[in-house]
Amino acid sequence: MTGTAVAKEAVAGQERLQLRAFVADDETRSVVEQVVGDLMIPAAAIHRGRIDDAIQLLGRQRSPRVLLVDISACELPLSAVNELAEVCEPGVSVIAIGDRNDVGLFRELINHGISDYLVKPITPSLLQRSLLTVVEGGGQHNRQTDRDFDQSTARKGPARQDPGNRCPEEERQANRRQTGQEREAEGIEKERVARVPNHIADTERADEQRDERRDQEAERDNDRDQEKETTRIHPG
Repeated sequence: MTGTAVAKEAVAGQERLQLRAFVADDETRSVVEQVVGDLMIPAAAIHRGRIDDAIQLLGRQRSPRVLLVDISACELPLSAVNELAEVCEPGVSVIAIGDRNDVGLFRELINHGISDYLVKPITPSLLQRSLLTVVEGGGQHNRQTDRDFDQSTARKGPARQDPGNRCPEEERQANRRQTGQEREAEGIEKERVARVPNHIADTERADEQRDERRDQEAERDNDRDQEKETTRIHPG
């Protein structure tokens, strides 16, 4: 067995993390830590670094199911993403975090296989929504070509009617509708968050079953090879 084969076998035997993050600043790291705790992600690791550090580490260790990489200050982010793809296992969902509020860059990253791109400074709710979308959608992002990256604008929400033009009864009805919509949205978000640990557990069980089948197939192949060798040495 060659050294490369031994290395690959050692990597395959490592435990696979649910999430691994590489972030370059303390503010983003704090947000990631908070979201990992809120979503109760069972196996996660957070490193200080950028996409180059992720490439180096994942060349030696198993890829997580979800990978967060910081592409801030990266002169050639698309080239770095291509290098990352070469060392990642198939099926990894990658969320990029950067400092360029550029819809063109967002589209290019999506076309290169990135699941989502978040612009700093990120908030816990923004990261949580992105992770939920990735986990529930199997890593596929809903490609909104006209996506607005201005987070401050996005948080403002839709424009509201001028209250001065409403009568008191209209104002009360509008407030009730708004409160009901907010409660409904909050309930939906809580339900999605509650499903994440179960989804992760189901995915982990499926991976374990696949690994078990692969080990059984390898064992059968090894038995067949030994039988052939025995037949060759002791014919008839």
